[in-house]
Amino acid sequence: MTSDEYMKAALVSWSKDEHFITHGPGGDSQLLTYLVHALMGMQTESAEFTDMIKKCLIYGKPIDEVNLLEELGDIAWYMNLALNKLGYTWVDMFDRNIAKLKVRFPDKFTPEKALTRDLEAERKALEDDK
Repeated sequence: MTSDEYMKAALVSWSKDEHFITHGPGGDSQLLTYLVHALMGMQTESAEFTDMIKKCLIYGKPIDEVNLLEELGDIAWYMNLALNKLGYTWVDMFDRNIAKLKVRFPDKFTPEKALTRDLEAERKALEDDK
């Protein structure tokens, strides 16, 4: 399945009957509602992933790879909602992330480069990829 096929298939399971935020900072309240929905969903699913890792580390429970993969899929679903509502695709996100990482780590990862980032150059790489 391609990322475009995933985006289309995943959106079939999304309910368009949102209760829109009617207050808050200026801008598109419908877009804000979708982004809040995506944000809360990503956090919830990430917490479930974290809880499973905690149970492995602290309680000695075996790693449940099937369940971890399911939680990653749920995180992707919410990311998909945000990408769609912002008008981007998975490829847009992947390309911009790599452009930023090439600025940050042109040869390879080093702790020094991670600590001395050029945020302006990273931002420019993200914007230039539009």
